[in-house]
Amino acid sequence: MDIQTTIRYLQPSPKWAHEKPYECLYEPKEGTQRFNYGMDQVDVTIRDIRGRDEPPTLEKDGFQIVNMTSNLDYGECFSREKVTSVLIEQIRPVLASLLGTEGIYFHEAVIRIQHPNYPNISPEDINSHGFEQPVISVHVDYTPGQLDVLVKKLTGVTPSKGKRIACYNVWKPLKGPVRSYPLAFCSARTVKDGDLVATDAVYNDGLLETYLVYANPQHEWWYLSLQEPSELVVFRCTDTTGPPVPHTAFLNPKTCDSTEMRESIEFRVIVVY
Repeated sequence: MDIQTTIRYLQPSPKWAHEKPYECLYEPKEGTQRFNYGMDQVDVTIRDIRGRDEPPTLEKDGFQIVNMTSNLDYGECFSREKVTSVLIEQIRPVLASLLGTEGIYFHEAVIRIQHPNYPNISPEDINSHGFEQPVISVHVDYTPGQLDVLVKKLTGVTPSKGKRIACYNVWKPLKGPVRSYPLAFCSARTVKDGDLVATDAVYNDGLLETYLVYANPQHEWWYLSLQEPSELVVFRCTDTTGPPVPHTAFLNPKTCDSTEMRESIEFRVIVVY
């Protein structure tokens, strides 16, 4: 079912001509702002993928639904060994077929379990909870420059010019159906270069360059209603040959009274063609 809701885009500012947006993902020293940007709440329509005669595809939109039943029980998804030896190895041939290459390297897995008080929670709540939370701002996980850095860090080799490399995200629920803070995806064919603003996510031991995103009325948003654990979304984070897929968790007004907290797992996957 298509829905009307609001999502959070980067607030335009003249200072971005000479200053880069950033967010400190740790407690900064006294006198240092945790972040230097604002967000605008923007009304959007988010279309439901379910039941479409012509659903979005990886080639056309940068994301696609893939059906895959896992052999892992719910509890086993919290075992790094089981995720690595079973779930990743189940996903690998699915991706190889979908992407047309065997050069697939799983970079990291992130489990997100929504805190009962989300989004009104403190950093202390998050630390004690022990799991990442849904991200409710429109963003892209990596810039192309960050992907180059990551590939060099993992392999010791600087990617050669002209070599196609990409990063994809594979996202699935641990429990379903998802009612609370589902994930929305913006069709890559509606994203312009000027929509993307390089942003630093700053950690104690380094930084990660991502994109925040300006609102654009041309953006076309999609989600999969009541997504089940057997339904994977594969979407493009960064590709040297095409635009990325901005994405965000969002409040679904039709299911916002649900007491079922979202639980999901996602894999960042580096692909070499």
